[in-house]
Amino acid sequence: MDVRSSRSTLSEQELIGDEVEQFQEENSMQEMNAMEDWLRPEKRKDVNSDDEWTTIKSKQKKLKPEVEKIEMYLTGSEPLPKQFSLAKIFCEMDITDVDRVKYVNPYKVRIDVQNPLSAERIEKSSKIADKGWRVQRAMEKNLSYGVIRDIDLEISDKEIFDTISCPKPAELVSIFRLNRRSSSGDGWVPSESVRLCFKGAFIPAYVSIGGLRIRVDRYVFPVSQCGLCWKLGHPTKRCPTNKEICPKCGGKHNNCETTTFSCVNCKGGHMAMYKGCPAFLKEKRLREIMAEFNCTYRKALTMYVAPSSPVQVPKKFSFTATPAPPLMEYISSVPPKTLQSNAPTFASVLQTKAEIHIEENAKQTPRSVSKKQRRRRREPDVSVLDSAAEAEIEEMPGKNVPLEQKERRNVNFVELLNKLKDLFFLKTVSLESKVKSVLKCCIEWLILVAVDNISDWPVLKNILDLFMDYG
Repeated sequence: MDVRSSRSTLSEQELIGDEVEQFQEENSMQEMNAMEDWLRPEKRKDVNSDDEWTTIKSKQKKLKPEVEKIEMYLTGSEPLPKQFSLAKIFCEMDITDVDRVKYVNPYKVRIDVQNPLSAERIEKSSKIADKGWRVQRAMEKNLSYGVIRDIDLEISDKEIFDTISCPKPAELVSIFRLNRRSSSGDGWVPSESVRLCFKGAFIPAYVSIGGLRIRVDRYVFPVSQCGLCWKLGHPTKRCPTNKEICPKCGGKHNNCETTTFSCVNCKGGHMAMYKGCPAFLKEKRLREIMAEFNCTYRKALTMYVAPSSPVQVPKKFSFTATPAPPLMEYISSVPPKTLQSNAPTFASVLQTKAEIHIEENAKQTPRSVSKKQRRRRREPDVSVLDSAAEAEIEEMPGKNVPLEQKERRNVNFVELLNKLKDLFFLKTVSLESKVKSVLKCCIEWLILVAVDNISDWPVLKNILDLFMDYG
């Protein structure tokens, strides 16, 4: 019994211990879960919820840092070596960070370098200089050109180079005597102009030859044109294609007898040698910009502005000044009387309608009405004067005449004013003659008035009636 009881008690104690341990583990697990729930961020809510939403942003791509490439151009008078030979030369010069090599033509190569030190090594390399190659950075001017004129043909180029002295910081590199067309037009002959080549982008305003100052002008490069492909920008020696193109039709043959021309540069209806070609004019303007601002061809392209189409301006009318007629002829040419039924009279021009002003005043404010009333008090009303004058005329005896007779008797006063105005503004007549002409015109007008109205005067009318009765 004791053994069994001890076994049973041990087994119960073990079970209790196991339960305690399990309980403790469960409690510890619950505490851990609670801690995780407290530390864990809130879960995403239902996607179909209309009240809230969560914005998910994509991760930004990590871009590689951009390295500014240094563009350089390697040119030579002879065809440059191919890529394999050029790579060997760069390895011998310890230049390994060349990013790109592009052959523009057999005589020019573009080199992209990432390290400025490598660019300086290429520029200062004695091996490249010994081969006669020239290195130039893009958008930079390593050499500048000027021209001096009236140099004797007997002087050699070496003597000119040794005699010329330049002001600092200019440095003369080389000279070249330019050629011109011969008088017969057969070929080229040396000219009296000498082209000077200076190092860097500085061109002096003058150079000295034996203590004598000579002005240096900007040198404008001529537009070169190939004699094989007829493209602009390179001579025949450096043609990249070495294929003959027809200058008339642009076909792949030497020449033809066609009469319908097609330019290979602008596709216009003219031959490739035409100096009025838009492509030729553009290249010419680019070289002028290069000389004016002393910049590279690439920079001149950014500064070039294409010419706009010409605006058609309407033709202006040409007025020929005719001499003014003599004064007496002008006065005699004016008719003394015109039809008065169509011409406006002086009274009709000055007459106004008072009803319109009354209607407008009714709609205006009291302040504006008072201002206008003051003006009316100061200025006499023309319509009132006209009506008063008409009333006086009606009251006069013997004035009850039909309207047609009145219009016939009225002398056009506007016509007189126009005559006087024309006489005053005559430029070819002196002041004295103007005054005489005005007086004569006024006297003629008074005579016309008297002749028209003499029959209406009462005294003269009675005298005429007596003569008629006795007669």
